[in-house]
Formats: sequence, structure tokens, C-alpha cells
Amino acid sequence: MTDNETCTRPGAHHGPTAPSIAAGAILGAILAPPLAAYTSRRLPATIHPFVGNVVSMTVCTGVVVPALGLLPGFVH
Repeated sequence: MTDNETCTRPGAHHGPTAPSIAAGAILGAILAPPLAAYTSRRLPATIHPFVGNVVSMTVCTGVVVPALGLLPGFVH
């Protein structure tokens, strides 16, 4: 499978490059823990705090990946 076949939208594939991996890891490390803590505190007592972590990862992925696509040098 080629890169074009794995990508459903033009410009959506960042590729496994060192800058995209480093930027995603750094932004995820900065944004995800505070959001996870905030989300977990707001959950009812009957819901496991792990749900807050999953919500945080989902939101951060949904924000960081498109944001990197807007920056020059990150679109493969």
C-alpha cells in the first residue's frame, strides 16, 4: 500500500518523520495530563477516572494532528 492509498484526505498524512513524532509527543505531554486531571475530577463517582484519560487523549489527538497539518514542514 502506498502513502496515497493510506490517506483519505490530501494533506492529512504527516508521515513518520522525526519532527512530527517529536512535536506530537511534546504537545501531547504538555496538553494531555492537565486535561485528563480536569476531566477525571468532573466525572461522577460511578465512572472510573480512566475515562478522563481516554477523553483527554481523544481531544488532544483531535486538536494536535490538525494543528500540525497547518504548520509548514509537517505534511508528508
